[in-house]
Amino acid sequence: FVWYCWGQVMVFHTKDFRTLRVTANYSEERGKMLKQIKKLAFPKHDTGLFAFTFRQPVAHADDGWELYSVEREMRRQGALRAGWKISDINRNFNFSPTYPQRLCLPEDISEANLINIAKFRSKRRLPALTYYFARKKVALLRSSQPMVGLTGKRGEEEESMFQDLNITAIFDARPTENAFANKAKGGGYEDPRFYSAKGGTKCEIYFCDIHNIHRMRASLQHLLLACEAQVSRRSDDFWDVTMKSKWLSHVRNLVLQSYRLVLTLISGRSCLVHCSDGWDRTAQMVSLAQICLDPYYRTIDGLAVLIEKDW
Repeated sequence: FVWYCWGQVMVFHTKDFRTLRVTANYSEERGKMLKQIKKLAFPKHDTGLFAFTFRQPVAHADDGWELYSVEREMRRQGALRAGWKISDINRNFNFSPTYPQRLCLPEDISEANLINIAKFRSKRRLPALTYYFARKKVALLRSSQPMVGLTGKRGEEEESMFQDLNITAIFDARPTENAFANKAKGGGYEDPRFYSAKGGTKCEIYFCDIHNIHRMRASLQHLLLACEAQVSRRSDDFWDVTMKSKWLSHVRNLVLQSYRLVLTLISGRSCLVHCSDGWDRTAQMVSLAQICLDPYYRTIDGLAVLIEKDW
C-alpha cells in the first residue's frame, strides 16, 4: 500500500483499491500506529504475511502447486508433437534467473546456440514458447528485448532460429520512441530484414504503444482518486477526471493490440511478443491472446494454469 499523513489523519491506499483513513490526535500516537502497520504490512519473513498468519483450517484442498506442469500443458497444446521439447537448461536458475526452471524450446537447437541467444537478450530472457496454436500449426513465443545497442549488434544464432521456425511477426509492446531510446542503454528492437528467411514470408515488426508499469500505475491512481471523489461527493467532474487519467485509453489499446496478435496467429503466422524485460506488457498481451484462442483458458482450472505459466 501507499500512505501519507494529512494533519491528524493518516490515509492508506491498499492494493485492492480500498482507501482507509485513521485519525490520531497526537503525533506520538501516529508514530506508534504507523510503526506497527509497517511491521505487519512488510514483515521480514514471508511467514509473517497475512495469508500465513490468519489462515483458517479447511477439510480438503487440492495442491495448487501441482495444478500446472509445463510438460503436461505443452502436451495438451500439441507442441511436443510439433518440433518442441521441454528443456531443463535453467534447472538451477543459472541460465536465466527470472525464467522458470523448465522451458519449451525448439527440439533441434543446441545448448551452445541457446547460450548465445540468451546473451543477446535482456536479462537472458531468450525467446521461448508459451503457446502452440495447433489448429494453424503456429507458435507464440515471448522474450525480452534484443541487446542491439547503438552499434546495431546482431544475434546470428537467433536470426537462424527465427528463420527455421518461420516467425514472421514481432510484436514490440512498447511505444516506438521508447524502443528506440532503449538503444542508448544497450537494448533496442529487431531489424526484421535479418529475421526474414530467404524466399520466405517477410518478417515484420509492430510497435504496440503500450506504456510501462509506471505510467499505468499513475493512470490507475488518478482513476481511483476520481472514484473516491465521486463516492464522497467531493466532486462532480468524474468523467472529466476519468478521461484525463487515460485509464480507459490504456485498457482499450491493450485489448486492441492483443486482438491484433490473435488475428495474426489465426492468419497462420508465428509470432514473438516482447517489451523491455519481457514481463508486465508481454504477459498481458500473450495472456489475453490465449484466452481468445483457447477455450480451456476460459475455465477455472485453465485460467489458473495460464496465470501460473505466464505470470
